[in-house]
Amino acid sequence: MSKDLVTISPSRSIKAAAHLMIKHKIGGLPVVGKEGKLVGIITRTDIVRAYGDKYAGELKVSEIMRSEFPKAKPTHSIFYVIKLMEADPAKKVVITDDEGRLLGVIAEKDVALAYIPVQVLASRGKDRYLRRKVVDALKDKIVSLRSYLVPTAEDIMTKDPITASPNDEAAEVAKTMAKERIGCVPVVDEGNRVIGIVTKYDYVALVAKAL
Repeated sequence: MSKDLVTISPSRSIKAAAHLMIKHKIGGLPVVGKEGKLVGIITRTDIVRAYGDKYAGELKVSEIMRSEFPKAKPTHSIFYVIKLMEADPAKKVVITDDEGRLLGVIAEKDVALAYIPVQVLASRGKDRYLRRKVVDALKDKIVSLRSYLVPTAEDIMTKDPITASPNDEAAEVAKTMAKERIGCVPVVDEGNRVIGIVTKYDYVALVAKAL
């Protein structure tokens, strides 16, 4: 568990809550009232929902999306995906094909729920596969095959994610994210090529700046 939590009082503004989340790189704040009593919690989802309610019609997706974002191919290993996540505040990775078309999205929860065999964890940088002997009927001899143990991006990604277009209203996308409880919406063009992303982190950062 996390100790020495960053908290907020019920009387503080949504902007203040968003600012604390960005400053401390956290996804939620316990709301503590008088005498240190816990009265609730406010999360990124709550901030995104508030944005959807307060800023309808103000901005288009193209005005808030990030055009630089972590992306990988479906054959990349889970270890490569984790490395990309660690370098991005939103902790999301978009999976595309060679033409940049959307295939899926990976979030921290997908990595957390991924099954990684104990042999991989114990390998500590060694070959991440098992060798096994099989009979090659064509060559009439026994050959050695490798069974790779490392999950790939394709194994753990969320397929067919909800998307947005650059001309969509940012507030409407925020409402969808809050309702569906998703943390990332890829922004695609007419050819389904990914040109950007909007995440809960991006909305929280917007609210922290007090639009």
